[in-house]
Amino acid sequence: MNMTGKFSVGIRCSTYNQSRYIVETMDGFVMQQTSFPFVAMIVDDASTDGQQSLICSYIRQNFDWEDPEAYDCDEKHAQVMFARHKVNKSCHFVVLFLKENLYQKGLHYKKLEYLAPWRNELKYEALCEGDDWWIDPLKLQKQFDFLETHPDHAMCTTSYSSYRMKDGHINKGIDHGPGTDITLRDLMRKNIIGTLTVMYRLEVLARYEKEVRPHIPSFQMGDIPLWLFIAHEGKIHELPCTTAMYRVLENSTSH
Repeated sequence: MNMTGKFSVGIRCSTYNQSRYIVETMDGFVMQQTSFPFVAMIVDDASTDGQQSLICSYIRQNFDWEDPEAYDCDEKHAQVMFARHKVNKSCHFVVLFLKENLYQKGLHYKKLEYLAPWRNELKYEALCEGDDWWIDPLKLQKQFDFLETHPDHAMCTTSYSSYRMKDGHINKGIDHGPGTDITLRDLMRKNIIGTLTVMYRLEVLARYEKEVRPHIPSFQMGDIPLWLFIAHEGKIHELPCTTAMYRVLENSTSH
């Protein structure tokens, strides 16, 4: 199971009962064109809407099960599947089908513990939840290239468009010209970062989890305190491109 040193970039995708949208999300991962191998880490938090079967079928059909590194095993906390895509050889998926809902039990932090075999050696991590999706096949490559050449930056983000499910209206992302840095002062005024667009250095996240998370209450929107910490630890840059689509649902945590 231990993929030590194999991947520099990981995608973390937490999902629950999003069977209507998850295929589009996974397609956005698969279409990424990179010069490096990456792993999409999908954690299904014990969905009850058939999503686990849907994800399983997607991986069975599109990933290479003749690869000697591929496996499907039943562990204490989850069924775990790992495989490389048949066509996009840079793309790997690891999926954890949790056997109990950790969010409802107040144990959501354990998801990161379960992903440790893949996350521990990553240099960068990108985020995308199971109802959003990426529209730029070079999203990961652009952000990887920027962070590799700008060691003073702790995170790289992009613009994004919004898709309103109620009426299908699309609100296009804002073009920031040559790109811009987002400061701590900017974030104190308003959260202007879309979670589905970020890529950050795992070493910075590790400091946050060690130094800050144990001493703060459980925020309903956990991304905002993380962005503030990252902005304090290093620079944040927004690239001048729109790479993702945010799905606006009438009934969701943020709405």
